[in-house]
Amino acid sequence: MPYSVRFTIDAERDWRAVDGSVRRQLVKIFDRLGREPGKYGRALGGRLTGLCRLRLGDFRVVYQVVESQHAADIWVVAHRRNVYALALARFTR
Repeated sequence: MPYSVRFTIDAERDWRAVDGSVRRQLVKIFDRLGREPGKYGRALGGRLTGLCRLRLGDFRVVYQVVESQHAADIWVVAHRRNVYALALARFTR
């Protein structure tokens, strides 16, 4: 059964700000997340425990798998330079 891929409001803003060519590649990543979110990502640790990340060149997607709702919630789509600071700020609100 496929997972639903859901965006937080902030992540949706991130997504809209990304360049069109990168966005097209991200669509493929979100398709993978919808099939098997645990298979493709890497678990984060420390204060970001419970989140996972996917890489696409210099961009990162930080997400959380919510098994009880059969969903992958996207928290951040950003350049690697500041993605983890954004994730920490958004996830710990």
